[in-house]
Amino acid sequence: MTLVDSSLWPAPAALVLGLVVGAPTGLPRRGLALAAAGLLLAGLASPQTAPSEPGLWIETAALLLGTDLAGCALGGLGRAVSGGPL
Repeated sequence: MTLVDSSLWPAPAALVLGLVVGAPTGLPRRGLALAAAGLLLAGLASPQTAPSEPGLWIETAALLLGTDLAGCALGGLGRAVSGGPL
């Protein structure tokens, strides 16, 4: 369990970073940015994008990018609901 905890600590950090960035910037004004981010994630997270250790790095980066974008979306949603920066 310690190994799992030590390898997954960047995910909460990415979520907090996304919240910190998403709150002052807000949600994207166009759906194109969200669609592009979704396509990027789908392409990076597809199996066998790259084999071996570089593949692990790419898949881990895609996981953290997804967590970061989720934090940005939550921060932007919080800004939209509150009417101003959080």
